[in-house]
Amino acid sequence: MLKREELNPKHHQGKLNKQAGILFVPVHHDGNTQASDEEVHEIKKLTTELLERTLTTIDGNIRHDSD
Repeated sequence: MLKREELNPKHHQGKLNKQAGILFVPVHHDGNTQASDEEVHEIKKLTTELLERTLTTIDGNIRHDSD
């Protein structure tokens, strides 16, 4: 029986710990109505976290999601 590809490794411990879907990530800042350096910093961290995840393919090969 073929398994579907798994993007979320069992040992993943980041904020983005779901395989798919929308996830709310609050960013605390004060007085930033037009731009937020705090939000930019959080987006960079989340992007790095996504790129460091691995993918296990149907045939059992493991590769980095950024490959």
